[in-house]
Amino acid sequence: MAHSIGKTIAELRKAKGWTQVELAEKLGVSDKAISKWESEGGFPEITQLPVLASIFEVSIDYLMTGKTPEAEIIVISKAELCAKNDDASMLDSINVDIKDEKGKTVIDYAKAYGSKNVLTAIINKYGVERIVSKNYRYDYSQEHFEECLYFAVWTNTLNLFVSNFQSRHYGNGVDGFRIALTGLDEKCLTNSFLQKLFKYLTTDESIPQDVFDTLFSKNDKDIIASGNGSLGYTYCKPIWDVGVSYLFECAIKNQNEKLFDRYFEFIRLSNKKSSDAIKVVSQDRNCNHRDYYGNTPLKTAIRKNPYIAIRISSIEWLIANDKIELAEKLNNLNVSYGLHSVDNDILRVAKLKASKCVDEEELAIQSSIHGGVLSVSEILATKNHNLIKNALSKYPIHFIETLISWYMKENWRAMLEYAIDNNVRCTTNTGGYIELAHYVVNFDKKAIGEYLFNSWNGYKFGQGINAGCFYYYEGGVKKNLFDHTSSKQLYTRRKAPDEIIAMVEDALKEIVKEIELCKKRILEDFALQFDKETTIGSLTKEFFYNELEKGNTDIVIIKLCVRLEAILKSDYHYEGDFSEMLKKYCDEKLNWREDDGWGYMVDRSDEQTIRTLHSLRIKRNSIVHSEKSQVDLTMEDIRYCIEYICKMG
Repeated sequence: MAHSIGKTIAELRKAKGWTQVELAEKLGVSDKAISKWESEGGFPEITQLPVLASIFEVSIDYLMTGKTPEAEIIVISKAELCAKNDDASMLDSINVDIKDEKGKTVIDYAKAYGSKNVLTAIINKYGVERIVSKNYRYDYSQEHFEECLYFAVWTNTLNLFVSNFQSRHYGNGVDGFRIALTGLDEKCLTNSFLQKLFKYLTTDESIPQDVFDTLFSKNDKDIIASGNGSLGYTYCKPIWDVGVSYLFECAIKNQNEKLFDRYFEFIRLSNKKSSDAIKVVSQDRNCNHRDYYGNTPLKTAIRKNPYIAIRISSIEWLIANDKIELAEKLNNLNVSYGLHSVDNDILRVAKLKASKCVDEEELAIQSSIHGGVLSVSEILATKNHNLIKNALSKYPIHFIETLISWYMKENWRAMLEYAIDNNVRCTTNTGGYIELAHYVVNFDKKAIGEYLFNSWNGYKFGQGINAGCFYYYEGGVKKNLFDHTSSKQLYTRRKAPDEIIAMVEDALKEIVKEIELCKKRILEDFALQFDKETTIGSLTKEFFYNELEKGNTDIVIIKLCVRLEAILKSDYHYEGDFSEMLKKYCDEKLNWREDDGWGYMVDRSDEQTIRTLHSLRIKRNSIVHSEKSQVDLTMEDIRYCIEYICKMG
């Protein structure tokens, strides 16, 4: 019986719930045409067939024949079917080494499909090493070990892997397995199989405790002799050291609270045990007695009891995601054991942001404070004059300011904490204290004052984060303040203690004045630089040449002088009117002495530049002040001035 295209169209239309009119509108034909097709009084034009097929979401063949294509029969091998269905019972009739038509074994398919049952059955029969390589008895590579480790944990066959582990490099059985874990360092964490392993360990909460203990619990087997046995023992950091901290980070990022608590408690208890063990040894009066090789009981204890550090990236992630309290808790754990930690200033600023109790300007200031000292470069980068002025007036730019303030108020506690926290210079004759802390503990005010004076004058410390900000000007030349002050000394011989203290206090007050002058110069220089940038921002080389082409010579001359004056004020710190500043510039920068090549010092000068710049100034005056000064300033001279002044700054 012949197929009716019209009936097929009618069936498809009704299935869509459309009327003949609605279908006609979609096709751009009349409803009579649709009625004619469906009653077999006519047929759609051939150009309408693709449109009908698209509208009804069928093939053209279906419209023409009414038959759906038969499903494609895909033939797969028995090995692939076993893996695809994860049917371990089919393994009895499959040789795991035989490849099918696609050149793959059942192991290849099982790994590709993630067939847990099939892989578990193969591992239980042949060992986890068989999943990785036929040559499973000898010469493990690091990559093979990592792959085996993943599959052993994933299929819950880790104990079998440990007991069967063999390697000429690592030893046999449990010992070899434990030592092999020492190869899993920070670099290995980027390996794809270890990535999968850690993801599995931090997402599947059904991981047996014995798996965790096998991988991450510290074991006496991990302590091996370091070279000569007399050197003591070294703890071979296995996966628990790097791995636990990484697992902990994964738990944090996955926001898995249960695993977070589990791993945090493990880290906390492990570090406490290590700390207690080290503390016991350190209390022995012989703990620092060295043997022939320089080894001490305390060093051995520290090697045998290392700490697990919370990863800095974990703390930074918490800060970035506004989990400040938790970040601080983890950071404090690292700090308590002397491990790497996030700068407290980062946490402090993060707290301020989270609290939303300060405005943006104060937040910008607080973000520029490090260790209690304002970073001048960071605060200047805000380009906000009032903000910079407020910050410089409220906060120190050198740690010595704070110390002098505490000294004058006799706030010894704060000074002691600062000295200890910042490890301020340790000497051998201070009873175990760092130098400044030693003076504070003994309430030696004279020694503290002299120490602060000498610190400022360059005998003990540099300039900190604001190196280059302590300067003064001499003849328009910027000079380092410490080059000027480092020769200063307190002459306190044959003086009574009270007289010395009074002299020290006066000297410290002078230091505070010098710093205040530095702050004033910084602010003035910023203002000049800001004015210069504002003034010459649009006075570019392109601007001058464009105006010159338009014939606006007077504008070019006036604006060139404006740019030059701003540069002389900001970059050279000249004062006075324009003519005085220009003369000073020419005298200092365009006149010099040099060897003539015969051993004689002769005077030299850039006569062309001097003449052209003075001519430019005179020409400017004649334009602005209507001074009819005769000056020879050619177009070539103007172009020379454009190039020279734009190159100056």
